[in-house]
Amino acid sequence: MTNTRLFRWSLSMLVVCAACAAAGAGQVGDAQRSIRNVDFRNYTYSPACVEQGATVKVTGGTYERSDPEDPMYFEVQRVVYGDLTRDGIDEAVVQTICNTGGTGQFSDGIVFTMRGGKPAAVATLGMGDRADGGIHAIRIDDGLLVVDRYGQESSGACCPEYVESYRLRYDGKRFVETGRPVRRIFLSLTRESTPGPMRVRFLKGTSSAALSGSTNGGERYVLGVRANQTLDVAFASKDARSTVKITTASGKRLMTLRPNEQWSGLLPESGDVTIAIESTTGADSTEAYFDIDISVR
Repeated sequence: MTNTRLFRWSLSMLVVCAACAAAGAGQVGDAQRSIRNVDFRNYTYSPACVEQGATVKVTGGTYERSDPEDPMYFEVQRVVYGDLTRDGIDEAVVQTICNTGGTGQFSDGIVFTMRGGKPAAVATLGMGDRADGGIHAIRIDDGLLVVDRYGQESSGACCPEYVESYRLRYDGKRFVETGRPVRRIFLSLTRESTPGPMRVRFLKGTSSAALSGSTNGGERYVLGVRANQTLDVAFASKDARSTVKITTASGKRLMTLRPNEQWSGLLPESGDVTIAIESTTGADSTEAYFDIDISVR
């Protein structure tokens, strides 16, 4: 694949959405209701991966149809909140993934705001399939919507090679891209990976990386650094018992991070920094997944 995008989204604006989701019973409140009180894990959606007008009712974050002739799996992966329209009231962005049979795993996002006390879907991010524009993460930073998407040059849809961050702002009518996308290498460790640490080598002209995978407590990354550089690390995991331990080449521990924590610190020595993921969940768990963003400056 070249830089031609196979996924259905636009660099210039998010897709305006008139009927991305339909509120299920019990989703309506008064005009002052906060969007943070809406239960998006138990909600009725009309996602882009189904035929127009069709809906799926998510319970506990998932919907599954096991019909062998027409299978479907739809999941709400996460919800992030922030004021995207700069009116002092939070919006919600619901990140989803959908499979309708086959290998495609179609990720998308739906932007909701409150109108008349009801959640209203106002835009979608556009679907991507794994390495072809699949969504790695979504966040809201100082009023901007930041979307991290997977990409690849030669490995196919199965295997992301990098992550690109796109920053979008609301101009009063739609979301438009601001600035140029920032690319960083993507490296994944899984329980099936080759034993031993994975070395992090940044893409040319960059100094950041997105690390991801699943762990049973023994996965490690190593990164060559120089004394007096600053290392930034942000850690996310669904496994509350997992930690990330950061140590220098001489074995000095710099920091231990728990899920949804971040750290920035001056490196005291040159050599390999080790970033070790540890978990007490066990090898049979399906929840011990992690995402780590690192940068050196």
